[in-house]
Parts: sequence; structure tokens; C-alpha cells
Amino acid sequence: MHKRLQALEHAAAFVGVTEHPPGSNRGKFIDQWEQRTNGLTGYNWCAAFVFCMFLDVGVRVKAAAPSFVGSWEQWADDTHNEVYRPFRGDLVCFSWNGETPDPRDHIGFVEKVLALPWPRNGRRLFLRTVEGNSGDGVRRRWRWVDPKTVAFVRVPG
Repeated sequence: MHKRLQALEHAAAFVGVTEHPPGSNRGKFIDQWEQRTNGLTGYNWCAAFVFCMFLDVGVRVKAAAPSFVGSWEQWADDTHNEVYRPFRGDLVCFSWNGETPDPRDHIGFVEKVLALPWPRNGRRLFLRTVEGNSGDGVRRRWRWVDPKTVAFVRVPG
């Protein structure tokens, strides 16, 4: 099994973990993920969650600053691991502010591609994701995304 699929399955096992107290970017598991990523706690932790899910299955992604979403996208660009058609286990980097050259606002795992771009759906993709720091916890989300406002990352192995 590909390591990215193992990381996704591992991430899915944490669905339901929440911040304590809500809105604090803190909690038993969250503090561990943040500390393992950069030694700090209390920050937006979506990228730290992704980094630790890969660490736990034996993959150390060499992003320069793995707690920062932009670092994942830069690593993918530098190593030719950015893809345009996501598959299960790939990562999706989001921009909440519309089309930008580099989506750096949030990151999560692609669990399933439910619809591909085509004219009837406005050329958007419909994804099911597993994301840390989504609504104060690890959540499964269903999202319509515009390919111009996301970047997809495939971690090899």
C-alpha cells in the first residue's frame, strides 16, 4: 500500500479529535502534533497534522517549514510533486481568498474525488477530505473546489 494511503487512513482514525478548549489550537493530540512538527504549541495546526500523519507511517517530508501550508506547496513545486488530478491520499492546499498564485490557507488529505471538473458543474471538483484544524478539530469535509484556488500535492512512496 502507498504510504500516502497509509497516512490518510491514519488521519481518518483521528476524525472527531477536537481542540480543548474550543478555539484554542490546543488539546492532547494537537499539542503533540504541533510539538513534533516545530516544538511549539497553540498555532493553526492543519499542516502539523498532515506532517505527523506522514511521520507516523515512516515518511518524513522535507518541507522547509512543515507547520506552514505554503512550505508544502513550495516543496511540491520544487520536487515536481504537484499534481493537477488528485487521487486518494493526495493533499489539497486551499486558498480561501479566491485565485492566488499559491494557496496557503489550509491543507488536508483527499479521501475521495466525487466529481471531476466539467462544464455542467462549473469546472469544479467535488472532494471528500480529512482535515486537521477544521472547525476546531479533525473533520471529514465535502467540498466543491475550483482548481484555480487549490494546489494538489502527491507525497511519493
